[in-house]
Amino acid sequence: RGVGTALDNVERAERGVVQAQKKAEDAQKSLTRARKDAQEQIEDLNLALKGSALDERGAELAVRRAEQQLRDLWKGGQPVTPLDVSEAVLGVDEAKQRLDEVRERNGDLREEVDAANKAGVEGSEQVVSAKEAIAEADQGVIDSQKSLADSHLAVADAQAAVLDAQQNLAD
Repeated sequence: RGVGTALDNVERAERGVVQAQKKAEDAQKSLTRARKDAQEQIEDLNLALKGSALDERGAELAVRRAEQQLRDLWKGGQPVTPLDVSEAVLGVDEAKQRLDEVRERNGDLREEVDAANKAGVEGSEQVVSAKEAIAEADQGVIDSQKSLADSHLAVADAQAAVLDAQQNLAD
């Protein structure tokens, strides 16, 4: 019975090694994907930053256009109602609010881009996490291989015990 149990343990340990190696392989694939994704994210952020400068210029132009429309209310001799003035002032206020929002978003984006560029692909959260998963998976392989070696030793010990018992019976 001891040899049979030891052999069962070897079988389980072999399955454990295969599973651990599969996990390690999957972790390596995840790292490759994480690197690709991180590179893409950095490129997207830098591109968005370029576009944000255009958004800010557009918002600045909208403020100038709204201010010009307010000033132009009295040109041409047309009668100007208080509602006309209120609408034009509202247009200026809205344009200024949008400009403030765009500048705030651009500042946040600049900080995000700076952090991503500084960290680089290897320092990105997903790559760091993938590397940690590889280290854990590699440790799993080592542990399962040790378990397999221990199981083989247990088989050898059980077989030696059977031989000893048989020899004692023969004596």
